[in-house]
Amino acid sequence: MNKRFQIARIAVYVTTVLLVTVVIAYQTTITPSMIAISLSVAIIGAVLLLLFDKLEDCESAVSLDARIKPDLKTLIVTTFRKKPYVSIYEGDLTESEKTKNSPAQPFMLAPRPLFFMVLVNLLGTIVRVVFLPFQSSDFISQQLYWHGQLAGKGLDALSMSIPDFSPLYSTVFALLCQTNLSVQFITKIIPATVDFVLAMTALLIFHEVTDGQSTLRDRVILYGAVLFNPLLILNASCWGQFDSIHTTFIFLCIYVLIRCIKHRAKYGGDLAMIFLGLAYSLKYQTICILPITLFIWLVQKEKILKISQKIWIPAIYFLTCVPLIIKGHPLNELVGVYIDQAKNVNTALTTRYPNFYTFVGLFTKEPPAYMAMVGMILTGVLLVSFYLYLFFKRIKLDSLLLLKIAVLVILSMAFFLPFMHERYAFVGEMIIVILAFLDKNYFVYSATTIIVTLFEYVRFLLYSNETGSPLDILFALLRLTVIVLIAQDVIKKANDDYKKAVLRGGRRVYGGTK
Repeated sequence: MNKRFQIARIAVYVTTVLLVTVVIAYQTTITPSMIAISLSVAIIGAVLLLLFDKLEDCESAVSLDARIKPDLKTLIVTTFRKKPYVSIYEGDLTESEKTKNSPAQPFMLAPRPLFFMVLVNLLGTIVRVVFLPFQSSDFISQQLYWHGQLAGKGLDALSMSIPDFSPLYSTVFALLCQTNLSVQFITKIIPATVDFVLAMTALLIFHEVTDGQSTLRDRVILYGAVLFNPLLILNASCWGQFDSIHTTFIFLCIYVLIRCIKHRAKYGGDLAMIFLGLAYSLKYQTICILPITLFIWLVQKEKILKISQKIWIPAIYFLTCVPLIIKGHPLNELVGVYIDQAKNVNTALTTRYPNFYTFVGLFTKEPPAYMAMVGMILTGVLLVSFYLYLFFKRIKLDSLLLLKIAVLVILSMAFFLPFMHERYAFVGEMIIVILAFLDKNYFVYSATTIIVTLFEYVRFLLYSNETGSPLDILFALLRLTVIVLIAQDVIKKANDDYKKAVLRGGRRVYGGTK
């Protein structure tokens, strides 16, 4: 790679990191630790860019056949060999193939990418460990407090009501509090460990969407991009939240749906809904993904999803309530936990999430109560209108389009629905990172979305509740711009599909063309 280009790219990266630090310091007091962390991130990122450039010679490595199970010694030896490509079993290649050392031959292992994968995991672990000592207001008022209340109670801890926690999380949290594990381990290290699982599920989705044609270099970089997403790092290891766990289940649901769409399979819908049910049992923000399953049901003539399969979601939620019911909790209390969360939410129409209601706040500091209902109706009308437009345009649903619609729906719901917090679009902010590697236009959308939300994360973690600043208006405009551009991209795809259908002479039918 050209040295000047290398230096320029690293300079842009470091400058961006430092610029974000300056923007954060705009409303907060800049400290030596903030500067140290920013410089550390910049240095680590620059080193990673240099290391990834070394993968140029290895980017065409072919994945291992599922039937081949190399032993650990072989993997270790081949990882550190200087030879770019080595055969796990020498007998699998002819003499001419060994001489050419072609990366296109099967049963090959690229040693250096495997080494860099280990290095990325190591650096990802170090970055997360750095943030573990930090204690957010949520961590102090909820996890730390309830750990003190539940520790040493045994199974009787399940009889205590924990507000703002779902039944599944309450059960697991109460049981873990009876062990010798520290509260940091329970609330931070476990979710931070799931960050790596989330990155792997993102890799599965990327591999499936690209039909396995992506290079090993691209897959390693994507894995690193998800793992080093600052929102993912701060969410678990710094904030003590567990959004990565329910997002992992949603990613598994999306992965199954993509496989069903690609292979036109009428099976798999049940498994996808089971994953979605597990996600819903952890976070009620999972409802943002439900409109996407409805869209699949609407446009797929193979009907890979059935309305009846949605029964898995309440069924799994009920099963997670059983331990608490046994310990004396009434069913109506457990079923209504998410409703209570909505009722107890801050009365502000938006909390640290610049969106539609930021513009409303320009005209009145105390928006009337009916504005919440107006926002819900507006969101419903926009989604239904958009779905019907795509349906009557006879759009052809594919795996890439599914991801784009998923991001569009989640970001739109977070933008127009009332009572949103900075973490409620977390799933969409993870999916858009994958899209940045599938469509170059989405790199800008991804960077914009993450930087805007990152500012809100840091503002909360530094105990700053100031809202209504000019930056909030700017961030709301940026979010709206990203939504409009993604909608424009999807609509263009729908119009192209419609023109193709008309040229083929297809007639309009429900779920596609004939």
